[in-house]
Amino acid sequence: MDIRTGRQELLLALRDIYDAREASLIADMVVTHVTGIPRTQRLLHGADILTDAQRAELLRCRGELMRWRPVQYVVGEAWFSGMRLEVDERVLIPRPETEELVQWCLSETPLGALRVLDVGTGSGCIALAIRKARPLAEVWAADRSRDALEVAGANARAHGLDIRLLEIDILDSSARAELPRFDIVISNPPYVLSSDRSAMRDNVLRYEPHTALFVEGHDPLRFHDAISAMAMPHLIPGGMLYFEVHEAKGPDVSQLLRAKGFRDVVLRQDLSGRDRMVRARRP
Repeated sequence: MDIRTGRQELLLALRDIYDAREASLIADMVVTHVTGIPRTQRLLHGADILTDAQRAELLRCRGELMRWRPVQYVVGEAWFSGMRLEVDERVLIPRPETEELVQWCLSETPLGALRVLDVGTGSGCIALAIRKARPLAEVWAADRSRDALEVAGANARAHGLDIRLLEIDILDSSARAELPRFDIVISNPPYVLSSDRSAMRDNVLRYEPHTALFVEGHDPLRFHDAISAMAMPHLIPGGMLYFEVHEAKGPDVSQLLRAKGFRDVVLRQDLSGRDRMVRARRP
């Protein structure tokens, strides 16, 4: 079997559960993983014969994909801000809108020495992207999951980026009281209510960590509330707070921040035109 045939057979199988565009993107990611040949070079190598090991890996990937396992977990990697990151079921898969949040933050962040806190770091994608772009920054990557911090640490070592890993439950007011002051606090916290699980796709619901996705109880802003309560005393005057938000909750998060005394609150849309980011300044 050559590379072109292997991709085509995988694509046909994936079209049973994904739309044509998504199936094509997934097939390309898998073939690149299996062969090590980027999509841009595949026209030159389409007739290359797959080795026995490559065929076996292609079949393994196909079987897991057909059980709705996300392709990033299948191949063990995701790309974020130009960095290849290790991901598995211990952490959320980084999303494009989170990358947009980081770019917004960086566009308003000076190049000098800063102290930055990423709350709910997961794979470390936000913390590492900021540390890479701001070499003089002291970046803290906080999460309540020790498993997630292990992934973030592995990614930091792989890229030679020094970040400070912190195991903390941000909902615990006594724990967050021990934090120092920061110039920037940034977070993509859980914001999906458990009652909304039935509306989610199987590839998310079955595999991604529920503690990073769902808010227990009836308050979808529970984590935004706790993080902003922490940020007010722990940001320097003029320090900035950046949130990723549910597309239907941007105005509510903005109102919450104003009620806590933050200024210059801005709700921003992502490239798809959805309200997905909020920024605020401590007076």
